[in-house]
Amino acid sequence: MGCLKAKNVDTSLLSYDPENGTGITVAMIYDNDRAMVTYPGAMKTLTLKDINFELLSGARHIHFSSYFLQPGIGKDLLIIFRKAKEMGLTVSLIPSGIRMKNGIFDLKQILPYVDVFLPNQGEFEALTGSKDWEKKHVCHRKACQDNCHESR
Repeated sequence: MGCLKAKNVDTSLLSYDPENGTGITVAMIYDNDRAMVTYPGAMKTLTLKDINFELLSGARHIHFSSYFLQPGIGKDLLIIFRKAKEMGLTVSLIPSGIRMKNGIFDLKQILPYVDVFLPNQGEFEALTGSKDWEKKHVCHRKACQDNCHESR
């Protein structure tokens, strides 16, 4: 955080876990698909109790992805998204397809609280059973609620 402070960045809302360090993700985007490589650092120990919802009162949007890298918080997505909507925030979600297939979260429960749903092509096909990617660059939550396969 010293580097950020030296550049006059406000770090008053940041926390640091010296035991686990800072996580980092490198995003690689090609054509209509993306892949990410992550060192989880403290992400793996983050839990619902670490979120101060009062600090979100000045926010307009909350985004969540890679919940499988955050096992302590992924199970609480419904609580987080519900609270965010109560606070008037918009919510976006990248579903992280590998774990969707393993039933880690209930997409049908979560989607009513999601404003922007951002599956990649493989996630879109897994959710809808459609390979019609050209017509559906973003899977709107209503379409996914109606079309998501029960087994996914």
